[in-house]
Amino acid sequence: MRFPQVDQILKPVDRILRVVCSACVAIIAGITTLDGLGRYLFNRPIAPAYEITEQYLIVAVVFLAMGFVYKEGGHVDVALLYDKLPQSVQKFLDRLNAILIFILFLLIAVASWRVGVRMIRVGGVMSSIDIPTGPAHFLVVIGSIFLMIRLMEALFLKRSDHSKDEGQ
Repeated sequence: MRFPQVDQILKPVDRILRVVCSACVAIIAGITTLDGLGRYLFNRPIAPAYEITEQYLIVAVVFLAMGFVYKEGGHVDVALLYDKLPQSVQKFLDRLNAILIFILFLLIAVASWRVGVRMIRVGGVMSSIDIPTGPAHFLVVIGSIFLMIRLMEALFLKRSDHSKDEGQ
């Protein structure tokens, strides 16, 4: 069952998040290469390279991609017994799985929001450079919310088959 209104809203968000994730991967590759060259050729590494990569870029790649990866059915799963179960049990387990994941990422989003707000209030910054750490927690919140939207779509709009959209 297709819901064009939902797709019209979510498709552009999917594209934007995929572009951001791709850009972050490219930046990670560039920073890591330049840091390695600086470290071994000139004995001058890029001091905040590790922290920027760890606290912002990796977080963005992992969390901002989760909703799209869920929609595409790209998360790793182990189906030793699943395929042998009756279709009705598989559907029940899919719905239960989506509900449990939703609850988990709701908790993650709330906790990350609280930590992000606290880090902004106290002025938390990276140890090697004055880049605030609070906003990185909001990347977790954004990614978690988008995953929860995809989970609700699967639960309530009957898209739990992770069907791929045409033309993407």
